[in-house]
Amino acid sequence: MRISSNFKRYRHRSLCFLMILTMVWGWATAVQAQETFQGKGTKSFLWTAASGKNVIHLLGSVHFLARESFPLADAIENAYSSSKKIVFETDIDGFNAPAFQAEMSTLGLIPEGQTLQQYLAEQTYSSLKNKVERLGLPMELFDRLKPWLCALTLTAMELQRLDLEPNYGIDHYFLNKAKKDGKQILFLESVGDQLRLFTEMTKRQEASFLQQTLEDLEVLETKLADLIGAWTSGDADRLGSIVEMGFKGHPEIYEKMVVRRNKNWATQIDRLIQQGGNALVVVGAAHLVGEESVLRLLRSRGYEIKQR
Repeated sequence: MRISSNFKRYRHRSLCFLMILTMVWGWATAVQAQETFQGKGTKSFLWTAASGKNVIHLLGSVHFLARESFPLADAIENAYSSSKKIVFETDIDGFNAPAFQAEMSTLGLIPEGQTLQQYLAEQTYSSLKNKVERLGLPMELFDRLKPWLCALTLTAMELQRLDLEPNYGIDHYFLNKAKKDGKQILFLESVGDQLRLFTEMTKRQEASFLQQTLEDLEVLETKLADLIGAWTSGDADRLGSIVEMGFKGHPEIYEKMVVRRNKNWATQIDRLIQQGGNALVVVGAAHLVGEESVLRLLRSRGYEIKQR
């Protein structure tokens, strides 16, 4: 029974992974910063878009961090202090709502009479089974889960194993701070929108998503040092290359998880700029790198973007 209770605990923790999806496949958000952001001669993962009315700060978030990652750089804290509005991907507190958890649990289960093995290629199922067994868990605990929920659950477990906690993520930090300081809080997506990223996948996309997750989990720990260096120094090109490599072979997932959302968010941020009043927009780091990033989309609309 202990294994079962542990599985349920990790499964609920995997809800926090929904708001990651930057994703930061290539794991740009799973950075365990072992040094603070105060390094001399480096920039942070922070950009500004200035207009005649206001300044919009765009911060690349890491959703799982270690306690040692704080304090944050002065530039980041100053961006928060100067902003009346704080904008997040979604309301991460909403993931803890009983109704949401119940919906996720229901939609994440394979219908009666079907099996997980029917959803997956033999190689993917074998890789999943090997990973589960290495974690010391019986495969039966995963056999009723849809591939996307298997992927989220395994990811949460791996991040926990590496002592990376969502409670120390940038999103949590600034959401709690904004509530305490009485700032206006806005969201780019609802928790329902983020859940539908998974529940509206085709079976092929689900299988691709799980396969990609299994591949990334095999190299996650060894890639952390490279990710640490790229994120803490604000090296967007380097981090972008890591993200691109992580999505290689999975173009549909990249389109669904990153590109479409970037376009939607750029439109919302454009409207935010037109409204006036400084704002800090906190989104996953993977959305700020690459050829189709939020930053490039805003530049194409005529905004001057500067890194801080």
